[in-house]
Amino acid sequence: MNYEADLATQFSNNSQPNKVIDTVGQQALLQLISISYGSLRILSLSTTQFLPTKPGQDFHFSNGSIGIGGYQYLLQLLATKQIKADIQTTYSFEDVKKAQMIAKNEHSQGRILLTF
Repeated sequence: MNYEADLATQFSNNSQPNKVIDTVGQQALLQLISISYGSLRILSLSTTQFLPTKPGQDFHFSNGSIGIGGYQYLLQLLATKQIKADIQTTYSFEDVKKAQMIAKNEHSQGRILLTF
């Protein structure tokens, strides 16, 4: 998604997700997602409370430790393409300062990774 373009239009052009993991914590964005889709489970890692707008939508907040087993489970979901990780850019570890400046000063459209 291009967060600088109209999100409602982009949501309407994408297939219906069944789960959303919120790491941003913007109520307005959660509201737009809730309005744009039908049955949906929202897990937030940053917003403690949100009231979905439609029946069949569920919201849950979690900030507990994911642990090693949780990471292994997420890696399995990634490997089997059940979830997708958005990667904005990959930098060599020598460019760590550049990567940090971009992460701090620019709008992210995915994770910024370092390679070793």
